[in-house]
Amino acid sequence: MRVNATSSDTNSNGVPDECEILTCVDVEPLGDPSPQRFLGGVPNPSSGLVQLRFALPACAGTTVGIFDVSGRSLRALALEPGASGIVWDGRDVGGRRARPGLYFVRLSSSCGSARGSILIMR
Repeated sequence: MRVNATSSDTNSNGVPDECEILTCVDVEPLGDPSPQRFLGGVPNPSSGLVQLRFALPACAGTTVGIFDVSGRSLRALALEPGASGIVWDGRDVGGRRARPGLYFVRLSSSCGSARGSILIMR
């Protein structure tokens, strides 16, 4: 978000007064936010299966990545067109159960991306 402000120059010398008087504030968005959102995991925290839910328009090539706190990718899941969620079984790409902890979820598609987090407990 960008804020544009104008100040008063009461003595008309082209230099703002020592104490500026705010007369106008205009807020402009810097860009359109992504149309997709991560709505959360159910249950969260979880001890096993997690339903990852999203709000997204019909987009091509939608994938869901699961990452640990160090940024290491545990798993990549493909989201079917028109789907609003996917189940993660709490396992990494090798089939091993994820350790208890915080994990980050990233939804990526041709429409943009969305991020969130889930907590795994045992």
